[in-house]
Amino acid sequence: MAGGTVGTISNVVYERDPELIKYLVEEKSNTNYSISYKSKLQNYSDQDTVFVRLFETQLEPSDYIFAYRILECGLMYRKTQRQKYKKREGLIRLHIRLINTSSGQILLAGSLSAQHEDEIRKVLVRKLKDFHYEYYSHEMPVQKNKKFIVF
Repeated sequence: MAGGTVGTISNVVYERDPELIKYLVEEKSNTNYSISYKSKLQNYSDQDTVFVRLFETQLEPSDYIFAYRILECGLMYRKTQRQKYKKREGLIRLHIRLINTSSGQILLAGSLSAQHEDEIRKVLVRKLKDFHYEYYSHEMPVQKNKKFIVF
């Protein structure tokens, strides 16, 4: 390249997920951990004005945030050789990230998964039949809480 300089490409990845950025702001907006609060101001125009206020606490801010999203989670039931029992298989897959709260730099990102299987009585399977494997889209949206039956 005549008369120019060659730049380097940065290998640093920074967090840009809006939900996690909210947590990063709460950690590093003041000298202590802060809690954010959104409020709307109704205008007479077509648009509302949204204010975000930060309330400082006495808690020390963290240096790192360990974030996760559930990608897949659930139970499946299969036949077993024992007459009054069923085989139960459980699975969970998580997407994880370790983030530096000062810079927003992602230090670690990846997936974790775990499986477990056991045998339970068939009468319990009927009570637990609403549990199943669930797939979450690649965008990993925030999921609404689901109601679970505890017995």
